[in-house]
Amino acid sequence: MGDERVTALIGDIGGTNARFALAEPHVPPSPVEPRIFKCAEHATIADAIRTYLSDLPGVRPDRAVLAVACPIMGDRVIQNNGPWEFSIAALQAELGLAELRIVNDFFAMSHGVASLTSDRLEAIGPVGSDTASDGPWVVIGPGTGLGAGIIVDPGPPARILESEGGHLGFAPSDAEEIRIAQALLTSQDAPSWERILCGPGLRRLYEILNDGREAPTPEDIIRLGLDGSDASCRAALDRFCSLLGAAAGDMALMVKARRVYLVGGIVQSALPFLKSGGFRRRFEARGRYGNVLDRVPTIAALGTDVGLIGAAAIAGQ
Repeated sequence: MGDERVTALIGDIGGTNARFALAEPHVPPSPVEPRIFKCAEHATIADAIRTYLSDLPGVRPDRAVLAVACPIMGDRVIQNNGPWEFSIAALQAELGLAELRIVNDFFAMSHGVASLTSDRLEAIGPVGSDTASDGPWVVIGPGTGLGAGIIVDPGPPARILESEGGHLGFAPSDAEEIRIAQALLTSQDAPSWERILCGPGLRRLYEILNDGREAPTPEDIIRLGLDGSDASCRAALDRFCSLLGAAAGDMALMVKARRVYLVGGIVQSALPFLKSGGFRRRFEARGRYGNVLDRVPTIAALGTDVGLIGAAAIAGQ
């Protein structure tokens, strides 16, 4: 691949994994040469980028779009749930880039969802009667944290509203969820949706439901919960999916969403349970407003490259 075709370096940087690729002038946007790195294995984001580019001799893009899992507020970027902190201006100079754009990860994720073709989408529950293609759409995804974005208009071009909706307050709805909220308060955690709707949150949920017993990894909780071989894992996964439905419904009501999209690796792994469990029931459980959300489709965006596709779309604007 010659560097004359390269549009930009793109990245989707979460708390655990950093995905890098190159964006070329394709329609729809198509990341090429993707690689995944563990954030904790690289001292800085610049080190990770240099490692990525070292595998691509002769490719030296002079501009970049990097989506980072944190609020973007000025020059200083500090990951909420990851190891990296950097100055945008200093990173641009260190990498010798003519242009560097840093965006919130779910700003890019929302651009990616707006760019997906129908074969990359799978309904969770009934499609519903509201199949209008106009926005707003909500995008939500549990990972190392809980990300959220709002697609005001899918376009093209897409109009995206950044959101930190994952940090909205967790509202319990039964006695067991009151116990979960009390446990979060006792541990001096702010009882937000993100504290339980993410990978570490799934383990936290397991431990609360099992009176402090050490939890397996999130991957094992999902695996053992899905195959039914561990009742405690299944109960934790069931509650997790139900609570994700409640959070998604809260965000959908807030913007009167016409669609809700779920993204990320946890969604991919737990998709059979999301489709058959309590997710949709809790999504619709709105009392006298239930007839609002029962017509709103909930849809899984398949694949773990949606953020990169969104970064490529941003780079092409």
